[in-house]
Amino acid sequence: MDTAERRMTYRVTSEWVALKRHHWFPSIDFLHPKTFSVDWENCVLVRSLVAGENSPDEALEFEFIGSNFRKDTPDLATGERLSAVPPQSLLSLSAPALSELYDRQTAIIYSGIRPWRGANAVYFRSIAVPFSNSTGELTYALVALSYKVTKDALRPDQVGTEFFEFCEGAWLPMEGLPEAKRAIA
Repeated sequence: MDTAERRMTYRVTSEWVALKRHHWFPSIDFLHPKTFSVDWENCVLVRSLVAGENSPDEALEFEFIGSNFRKDTPDLATGERLSAVPPQSLLSLSAPALSELYDRQTAIIYSGIRPWRGANAVYFRSIAVPFSNSTGELTYALVALSYKVTKDALRPDQVGTEFFEFCEGAWLPMEGLPEAKRAIA
């Protein structure tokens, strides 16, 4: 990934760690666009409608959708479910990180190179960080996406994705991921 993607990942990680302090998940009450310096046009905030982990896509709804996502998918609105995200949309690049965040209960990076809308390619990095509700339960996820669309013709060996999880202060390659998840393209 290029410098912009690395900078975005560093900013989101640093600010999320500062917000969480001594709590497993920082409270959603501390998330404000003015204090969280991420480019909000490339962010979404998702809320789980079920308590605990393993939130299926139909149990996740959008609380906020950044303007770049709205331009790309104008029919998707706040309050709609993650299961309504169309394939080959920018939001589809972030969806796999969300399911892993709720399963593993930690921040997730999902990045890779995929064919994109015809002969193009997209290089992307999505970071999803968890937030709690007022009682401390994992309920929310903030997702930031950085991407670059190119006219590159991809060979099959160039296509791929990878997951990282935040564990004890570091980003580590995700272990135990089903092959079907690794092969998402």
